[in-house]
Amino acid sequence: SNVNQSLTYTVTSASAGCSPTTFLVNLTVIPVAVIHNKTPAAICSGSSFSVPLANGVDGDIIVSGTTYTWTTIPNAMITGASGTNTPTLSPIGQTLTNTSTTPQTVYYNVTSSSATCASTSFSITVVVNPVPSISTFTTTFCSNDNLVFDPSTINGNKVPSNTYYTWTAPVNASITGQTSSSGTPTSIVQNALVNTSSAIQSMTYVVTPTSPSSPSCAGTTFNINVIINPMPSITSSSVLNPASICSGNTMTITPTDGGGNIVPNGTTYTWTNSGNTNLQGQNNLSNQFNGVCHFYLFLLKINH
Repeated sequence: SNVNQSLTYTVTSASAGCSPTTFLVNLTVIPVAVIHNKTPAAICSGSSFSVPLANGVDGDIIVSGTTYTWTTIPNAMITGASGTNTPTLSPIGQTLTNTSTTPQTVYYNVTSSSATCASTSFSITVVVNPVPSISTFTTTFCSNDNLVFDPSTINGNKVPSNTYYTWTAPVNASITGQTSSSGTPTSIVQNALVNTSSAIQSMTYVVTPTSPSSPSCAGTTFNINVIINPMPSITSSSVLNPASICSGNTMTITPTDGGGNIVPNGTTYTWTNSGNTNLQGQNNLSNQFNGVCHFYLFLLKINH
């Protein structure tokens, strides 16, 4: 029991030749706390644990008014764990932060004290699971390329093993190929993001990282800023006007944006020609040329 109990002894004394006499001995038995070691459910980094102590729970005997002091075993990967010499009532708890990428354990050695009897000791063992922490990431690539991002490859990110990611597809009417996450991918992959315009387009993925510990621990969302440069797309039939010229005249190719063509500002050109021994004036250009392309084509005359 956790309350004082009384016991009365009736004692009879006798001596030779004399009548026996009796007297009473009243005894009070004060309870001593019996508290078993505690292992509360694991917590996520940045959360608090709480161990309520109550008489009769887990077979414990706890006297009303019992107070507790404790010490901790240092763990360099945990912040927030500290001992106290100030008597504290139940429950016992602290907020703990795991600065690593693996589960960490904190051990408390607790001493219980009641008003009259000797103290007793027990332990509390707390597992603190890691939480992902990932910085904003910005990437630029060309239309029709893939987005592939593994946050664990970036210094400064805290990514526990097998962290998975969820996100909703961002909306940009000039970009196709973006999708929401499905399942539990351990990296962010989007295949063939296409910029359908002639201008630079951007969008932002808002991603939630989650460590698959027990319990699972979700980190703060982070952003992936995607910048997609346009890719020129010009159909052959759209650039020649007229499609034929007289010998000695100039052929002018002026690609323009629209009408099925994608011609970003600043598009440059190189070219080769198919080669025709009956023509002169055609050439190849391996250096990039910005603007309109001019060709002078002449028909070779063959004397008979």
